Amino acid sequence: MFAFQDFPQHVDVDLQATLSHFFSPEEVAEAIPIVRKKYEEVYLEKTRFLDGAKETVEALHAQGVVLAVASNKFGRFSRGALNHLGVAGYFKAALGAGDVPRNKPFPDMLHAALREIDLPSEDVVFVGDTLTDIETGQEARVDVYALPTGFHTKTELSKRKPRRILRDLKELVHLTKDLFSVPKR
Repeated sequence: MFAFQDFPQHVDVDLQATLSHFFSPEEVAEAIPIVRKKYEEVYLEKTRFLDGAKETVEALHAQGVVLAVASNKFGRFSRGALNHLGVAGYFKAALGAGDVPRNKPFPDMLHAALREIDLPSEDVVFVGDTLTDIETGQEARVDVYALPTGFHTKTELSKRKPRRILRDLKELVHLTKDLFSVPKR
């Protein structure tokens, strides 16, 4: 029996993989367009900042930190969410599914983001909340900071050996001051 509170442990690298936990391949093929249509109808009204995210984005931007998004959501959804939340102008790049040949966990999206933001991998920290994010960052050879948000526990994230486990997003503001000497832009 499936309980909704157990859903986060079944979230996988993309919609097809996630649905495959519950449905046959034929049912998955039928469900994908239905789920995507419904998502497009509701995603903006359902999209909210994580606790401290808006303040963190604003503070990092004010510090001159170059920001980018790499999501397995379709790129247009990621960019739409940033616009809806009023922070699109803080991000130099926002990439998602359909913007690169292969989604996370392949490093393609991070490699493309690095090109767009014009920074070497050693000057980048990739923040993610899933095991897939950790794998992606490691494949792209960037430091990965993991944030337990409910998809995976701190223990689960730690087993994949990210560079750091964040207590909360606001911690980034202090860490970036120590990590990078970023000129004001």
